[in-house]
Order: sequence, then C-alpha cells, then structure tokens
Amino acid sequence: MGRIFLKGLWNRRNNYFIVALCGVFQVSITFAVSALWEYLSLMVNGRLSEYLEAELMAEMFFLTYELLLFLMILVFLSYIRKRAGDYAALESLGMKKKHKYMFIACEYGGVFVLSLGIGVLLGVLFSGLLKYGLLRVFPDLAADLYYGISPWCMVVIAQIVTYIIIFIFFDETIACLGIDALMTLGRRGGKSYKRHFLVQCAGPVLIAVSFVNMGLYWGKGAESVPSTAALAGLFLLMAAMSGNYFDRLERNQRVYYKKILWLDHWYQQFFYNINMSFVMAAFLFVIGFSFFVSLLDNVPVTAPEDFPYDLVWMANKDDQEFLDQLEVDYGVEIKTQPCIRVSTGDFAEQTAISASAYEAWTGRHLDLKDREIFVVYQRNRADRNSLGIDYNAETPHIYIGCARNDLWLYVQDNIIPGRQFEDSYKIIGCENRILTGVLSASNQENIVVFSDEYYAGVCEKAEGSDLAVMMQIPDHYQTAAKRIYSYAKQHSQTNFFSSEGGNLIYKKEF
Repeated sequence: MGRIFLKGLWNRRNNYFIVALCGVFQVSITFAVSALWEYLSLMVNGRLSEYLEAELMAEMFFLTYELLLFLMILVFLSYIRKRAGDYAALESLGMKKKHKYMFIACEYGGVFVLSLGIGVLLGVLFSGLLKYGLLRVFPDLAADLYYGISPWCMVVIAQIVTYIIIFIFFDETIACLGIDALMTLGRRGGKSYKRHFLVQCAGPVLIAVSFVNMGLYWGKGAESVPSTAALAGLFLLMAAMSGNYFDRLERNQRVYYKKILWLDHWYQQFFYNINMSFVMAAFLFVIGFSFFVSLLDNVPVTAPEDFPYDLVWMANKDDQEFLDQLEVDYGVEIKTQPCIRVSTGDFAEQTAISASAYEAWTGRHLDLKDREIFVVYQRNRADRNSLGIDYNAETPHIYIGCARNDLWLYVQDNIIPGRQFEDSYKIIGCENRILTGVLSASNQENIVVFSDEYYAGVCEKAEGSDLAVMMQIPDHYQTAAKRIYSYAKQHSQTNFFSSEGGNLIYKKEF
C-alpha cells in the first residue's frame, strides 16, 4: 500500500511541486513583509515595535496574509482534485482509515517542511534586498535597519494557522457537501458566458469610489472600506473583461480551437482560474498601494522632530515673573505664545491662536473671516492621513474654553458632543505641521487658528491656560523641570485627559 501511495505521489510530482512552490512563496512573502514592517517602524519612530501582537494585528499587512491564505486554498483545491482518484484507488484496495491519515500527514507534512525551510531562506534574502533598496533610496537614513524575532515568529504562526484553516475548510466541505461538490467547485461546466451590463459597469465604478473615499470619513476612519471596494471592483472588472474575451473566442471557433487550445481548460474552469488571477492581481495591488504609500509617508527621512522643545507648558500670562526667574537661575531658553484653550467634539482639547499670531509665528498669511478657522495638525507621519477634529466634515464642534466633564454626553461606549458645543465653524484649510510638538500620543494637541476679530471677542471669556511656553533647557534639566512641575501644581490648569491629574506639561523623551 505504501509503495502504491509513493508511486502515485511520484506520478503527481509536478502538481506536488506546484503546491510546495506556493507554500514557499507564502512563507517568503510573509517573512519579507514582517521584516519590511520592522524597517518602516525604525524609519517612523526610530525603534522596533515593542510587542509581537502589534506585528500580528498590523492592519496594513493583514490583507496580504488573507490573500496568501486564499491562494493556498485554491492551490490545494486543484491538487486535491488530481489526487482524489489515487486515494479512491487505494480505498478500493482496502486502505484503512489510519493509513489514510498517515499518508495525508506524510504528504502535506512534506509541503509544510519544504515551504518553511526554503521559504525562510528566500525570505531572509528578500529582506536583505529590501534593506539594501531602502538604504539606497534613503541614503541619509541615520539608523541602521534591522528586524527582530517577529518575522521568525510570524512565519511559524502563519504556517500553522494556514494549514489548520485549510484542513478545516476541506474537511467541512467534504463532510457537508461531499467529495463530488468539492471536485466541481469553481468550474463553469462549459456554459457560455453571458454579458451583464451592470457587472461590467460595477467594477470601474467601485474602483473610482474607493479612490474618492480615501479622502473622506470612511476612507480615513477605516482603511479597509476603500481597500475592500477597490478589490471588489478589481474582481468584477477582471471577470467582465475575461468573460467578454472568452465569449469572443468562443464565437470564432477556428481561432479558438486551432490556435489557442490551452485556453479551453481556462474557459472550462473559468471561476477557479479567475480567482487565481485575482489573488495575484490583488496581491500586487496591496503591495503597490500599502507598502509604497507607507514609504512615501516617510519622505523625506529627515523630517522635522515630533518634539522640537525640551519642555512645553500651557501656563498663564501671570506666570511671566516665574519664567523670567527660570531664565536667570537655569539659563532656560523660553519662547511664549499667547493663546486660549478650546475643546473639540472629538473628545480633545486644542490650542487656539489668532491669524496674526500664526503669521508672526510661521510667516504664512491667512485670510480668515467670522467663524472660519484654519487647523494645524501636529501629528507624526504615521498618523498623517488620520481623521481631523471635524471627522472630515469641515464643520467641527467647538467649545471656547478648556475641557470639562459636562461638555460631552456619555452614551454606552460612545462619547458625543453636548449642547454647549457649536457647529457653526467652518474649516477652510489645514496642514500637517509641528509647531509646539506632538504633545500626546492619546490626545494629540493641534492648533486652531481663528480670525483676529473673532479671537479678540472670545479670548477674554475662555477658561483655562492662556500662554503656551516652549522651553529649551541646556543645563540642569532635572532641577529646572522639578521646579516647573512644582509651581504648575499650584498655579496651572489641570489636564482633564490625564488619569494622574497632572498639569498641561509635555516633556521630550530623551
């Protein structure tokens, strides 16, 4: 029985090699993708991800793993169809159930070992090429690029999960539908392709909608929405174009049967082959629009610092005497900017200044009128395409004054702006620019610019800090910081979003 099994496996060696080759492709790409994610982590924040879970749940690459899994299912489906006859012959010869499981374990265990061994070697090679390419593209990259243990763990976990899912999928399909249903899955049975006008139009429309949606609420709030729409449109477009092509070939019998006989197999298994083609096209799509977009987000590498000052303190104008004393005692270099505090409906508190103050600070003139505002988003490059304070509606909810507990309504797990917020403001422009710094990872503090007239009318009634203090502390940092914290505890605004009840003081991570 064992000899018959090995002889049948040898006769199907070409098909077995294709399955193993796809497994090698899956492992090598998984390893290279994980290594690339580590490289990008170093480029964004100068360090590797702290937790392996962050690697496993990285939304940017999760779709890639799904596509590779789908590709493996399709490849195994084709292989099982070809091997079903061999196993049927073995069963007719009296093969027992335990022998069947032993043969299957030997057959697919070999694929697992070959895929993991050769795939890891190729993954290391691809990772080295990626590193070389990144260093060539970004020659001014200060930190050397390297990857930790995550790619190694990723390929092992991905392989185990892949084969468990494949086993469950085929086992349940055979148990519920029978082997005959599995053998015909994805075939067209020679039926003529029928053109559908709506299907042909739906593909380009979905692709166009996905690109438009990238700049709207759902596109920035959930990246999977435009990605799913684009991939669905890509599938419909490929199916429509391929179906129309084969329909024309079928009408021209002489060309179809005499010159391109190999397309007969493609036509008879239309959906199986279109699925295989779609997986590869979708994989290239994800590579192009996920990986390279992330690379573009890191150009130039020598971007402004996320935190250009040693210490930023939201103080008050009455604290000027204390600031003067800091300059005398510790040589602190101080820059101040009059401002007010405003709360926004996205459960955050921002710094607000006038248009003339913004022009003096940056040299850029803004022509603002009435309740028109300009927003400076202070966020690092990883969050560059995130939602704004208006959820991309251009009409944010704003309350003039610092945050208080009664400003929002707390409905189950949702936080909704209350009646004290006004939505009559309109954002006429915004930019990504770091002026004071990316002050908080959880609640990034942006800068809202009002017109001079409106700012003058509300600055006196606004509650909270009214002076942004940016400090460089060349010497005696610990002593000076301790004195500032002690003074602020008695005189400054409390940070509403801090669970520790501290003040609005942000320090650079040295």
